[in-house]
Amino acid sequence: MASQQGGGGARPKTPRQGSETMQQASRKEGWLVVRKTYLMGLVKSHRGRYCVLEGHSRLVIYKDDTKTKVKAVCPLQQVLDVTATVPSSYVFEIRMAGDIPPLVLASRDKADMLDWIDTLIDDIMFINGPAQHDNCPSQGKL
Repeated sequence: MASQQGGGGARPKTPRQGSETMQQASRKEGWLVVRKTYLMGLVKSHRGRYCVLEGHSRLVIYKDDTKTKVKAVCPLQQVLDVTATVPSSYVFEIRMAGDIPPLVLASRDKADMLDWIDTLIDDIMFINGPAQHDNCPSQGKL
């Protein structure tokens, strides 16, 4: 019978969704602003979140850079498109399949936004193949 450890350990447990091997395999990580919206399209809030693109499979959004509390997971297999919404605002959108509302993110500058978009599209193309993303927004004008 296995016993559970008490809460006095010096090292916090890693999140259930993430592991040290997955964290080492992160392709990109950094702070982004996540915009939440109501059903009618009204902006609910903007939160700075620490985002990690793990492997080629998912974008994990943590509360902060300690990576102890997962706020959301975006599986890249369900992503339809990644586009810059307004060129001057560094805001980009991840559109998902089905009835899932788009994930709206903002980066600190244009170079960071383009890097996130390019890396996400590369990973989506790695998973789904290039046919799904013929109109790659990072290769066109913003």
